[in-house]
Amino acid sequence: MDENLRLTLLLDLYGPLLTDRQREALSLHLEEDLSYSEIAGEMGISRQGAADAAGAARAQLTLYEEKLGLLARHLRTQASLRKAMDIANRLEGAQELRAVLRVLMEEDEHGV
Repeated sequence: MDENLRLTLLLDLYGPLLTDRQREALSLHLEEDLSYSEIAGEMGISRQGAADAAGAARAQLTLYEEKLGLLARHLRTQASLRKAMDIANRLEGAQELRAVLRVLMEEDEHGV
């Protein structure tokens, strides 16, 4: 998985656990593709402050995932649901099963 995508997903999961400055700096860097200089101007801090805040956020997100594993669990669940859907699609008369799986997939997808 692309590192920026992984960090964006981690930010969605664990972002509320970061400081406001860390969350904003990393969000602007990942989601808006701003440079640290641009982030500094946007946040009214130094370029080094922006880089430090984003770096600290990356480290915290990685630590949270190592300890809690929510993203890994989410990805495993999605893979299992896709596999179950593939099986259901090959079965005749499995419309109800497909509908239930679709709901589960959507609910899990919105959980991240």
